[in-house]
Amino acid sequence: MLVALFAGALTVFAGEELDLARQALRDGLWKIALSHAEAAQSNAQDRASARLVVLEALDALGENKKALERLSAWTDENGEAFRYRKALAFSKLGRRDAARAALAAPFASSDWNLAASRLRARTAVEDGRRDEASAAFRTALSAADALTNAVARTEVALEWARFVAASGDEENTLAILKDERALEAPGAAGDEARLLASELYAAVGRTNDARVLWKRLAASTASKDIRRRAAFRLGFDELTSSATATSGVSRIRALVRENPDDPDAREAAIHLADHLLAAGDAAGAHDEYRRFLEANPASVLDARVIENRGWAQMALGRRAEAIGSFARAAQVATNTETRARCLYKQADALVADARPADAAPIYAQVANLATSRSGVAPLGSRDAAGAFGESGVAPLGSRDAARAFGEGDMPLAKLAELATFAEADALERAGQAEKASARYRAVLAAGGVKRFRAALRLAAQSVSAGRNEDAIALYATVATNAAAGPAERVAAYAGRGRAHYRAYRFRDARADFGKVAELDSSRADEMRFLKALCLYGEGGDADAKAEALDLRNKTDDVALKTDLSLWLAKWCYNHREWRDAQAHYESYAAAHAQDEKGADALTWAARCASACGDDAKAVELTTRAAKAAPKAPFLADVLLVQGEALMELARFAEAVVVFDRVKTVSPSDETARRAAIRRADALYALGADNTARYADALQAYQDLGKTAALTPSERIATAYRVGRLLEKMNRKDEASDQLYAHVVLAWRDARAKGAVFDENACRCFAQAAFRLSENYAAEGNAFAAAAVLKLVVDSGTASAKEAARRLAQFEKKGFVR
Repeated sequence: MLVALFAGALTVFAGEELDLARQALRDGLWKIALSHAEAAQSNAQDRASARLVVLEALDALGENKKALERLSAWTDENGEAFRYRKALAFSKLGRRDAARAALAAPFASSDWNLAASRLRARTAVEDGRRDEASAAFRTALSAADALTNAVARTEVALEWARFVAASGDEENTLAILKDERALEAPGAAGDEARLLASELYAAVGRTNDARVLWKRLAASTASKDIRRRAAFRLGFDELTSSATATSGVSRIRALVRENPDDPDAREAAIHLADHLLAAGDAAGAHDEYRRFLEANPASVLDARVIENRGWAQMALGRRAEAIGSFARAAQVATNTETRARCLYKQADALVADARPADAAPIYAQVANLATSRSGVAPLGSRDAAGAFGESGVAPLGSRDAARAFGEGDMPLAKLAELATFAEADALERAGQAEKASARYRAVLAAGGVKRFRAALRLAAQSVSAGRNEDAIALYATVATNAAAGPAERVAAYAGRGRAHYRAYRFRDARADFGKVAELDSSRADEMRFLKALCLYGEGGDADAKAEALDLRNKTDDVALKTDLSLWLAKWCYNHREWRDAQAHYESYAAAHAQDEKGADALTWAARCASACGDDAKAVELTTRAAKAAPKAPFLADVLLVQGEALMELARFAEAVVVFDRVKTVSPSDETARRAAIRRADALYALGADNTARYADALQAYQDLGKTAALTPSERIATAYRVGRLLEKMNRKDEASDQLYAHVVLAWRDARAKGAVFDENACRCFAQAAFRLSENYAAEGNAFAAAAVLKLVVDSGTASAKEAARRLAQFEKKGFVR
């Protein structure tokens, strides 16, 4: 009983079969629709309608052959609807001639006339019959007008426009959309028409018109898909202008985050990152590349993204990461050009990371890869004639390949040359000069665009090795070659001029420097300075100074003006023009107030001040120098100059403090020795007011006497001061012994062995002898007094004449017989 009732509940009456079929058709349930439509055919009243549902369901299922079979079997069905369905099935099976034949007779019904006209147009489109398609679209538009079917009219206009756009005729496409009122039509078809028009406007350069439509669509009630697509295009457009770039970045970033699975999101994310990189926002670009790779794991095999991330890392100074990125990009690259480019940038990153030895073999790999794929002979297959320099490191050249890559793919043949040159550069930086020279010679012999740069590098190596003749010959091959670029010729003349200068060919050097000024007016002042140096080298000191002074007063080049001040300072110092030298040093120091060069110049200015008796100024200048560079390696020398100036000002206590400080700042042996001597001198001077300081001075001098670092002259002077100290401390016998044994006899014995003494040591020797002579005479020991004086007479020093006069007085008085 229950089974019977349940079965009855599932029974569908014949009249309801058609309704169910139509409902299933509307819901996209094609098989269910087909099943109920076939069942509905049993009702003669619904048969024609049911068969049309059958055909529509078969069409949706792609069963066009079955549709034609059914139509052949239904010989009693020949109405316009069935004729249209037959034509549609023929069309979808690619039998367009049969479709056209089925559509040949006119359709009386406006509805079927519209559908048939659209099908005729599509058939013509598929066959590329533009005129026939356009005529069919016009007929379809008229049929839509007759039905007042605005939606159908817009769809026909959009379909026609897309057909014309596919042929590349943007202007006629825009005319169709405008003339057929599709751009102002409501609904989804109107939105699609506006989106198509915006893309066409952009294609023909009518960006403002495109922008208006993108903004309208992005803010409209259109479908989410349309709004998203318009928003993406609007964002891309905003990125093209600096005024709207910030808005574009925000818009695309939000769209990518909101639509991670969208077809446009992937390219938009890369486009955004690339834009940020090009705009100089390396940090922002790097973050976008990172997010993209995290969101798209499969893209770890995308060489483009990984390579560009490497560029961002390079811009951020994250060289170790960039090295890894370029290496991975090279591994996953699917073509030789990309792989070669990424390897090249990996090597560049290694050079930037101070790893040129690791970069060199990668550059070589790029060169080999390029030559093997481009069909050119590898560089180095021929050798350049002549002997070239093989040592010296020239400055790193520009990243030619990187700049070229920014403008498009680098031809492999050219890349081979650039990579070989870069390999040579890396080898040179790594200290492998001989190997670098061989690679430079390979570039030179290959005769490519880098041959002149290679010649310049080889010439620079020759100069560094002291082979000026080789360098001059190489520079000449570039300077006189019309094929060389202006910058290369200028560099060649400048290099040859310096080589001539080093070879003391000052006239030739001046000629080359003049040629540089002629070819590059921006370097005229620099060359004038070098020509002044040539004048100096030729012995024209006064002319060189006058030229340098005039140039310093006239040039606008701040750096050159500073260099001139330093050169003039040294010139004046060497010519003992202390005041002028001091002024020039101070001028140079003012230009380098923030670095150690300025502090060093202040120290030299202080020496000049002391030389002309202005020790107070010397103290001021050295105080400024010590404050400006408290950790300078020459601080000990600054303090030494300051301490000596304080001594000249009789500020001995302060001088002692300064000399004590010298020991704490890593002085050189010479500076340490000089400071220790002057410290002892300062303690000696302090003894005049405090005899207790004599003991300190004596200890200091005795400590000095124990070191082997003293020069012969310093040893005599120190021994003399010890003798004088002993006298002041009333230790007469010790004083006499000191002056006789460690000054007078020590000087004589060392002199006999070939020692050379300065003026001060000779004076100390004579003064010690005179004091001994006076003391011996006072004690009544005339013989000893005369004997000491005879040592001075025989010494040949400036004091010999005075010693002879004193000895003559002894003889006159009868003290000596």
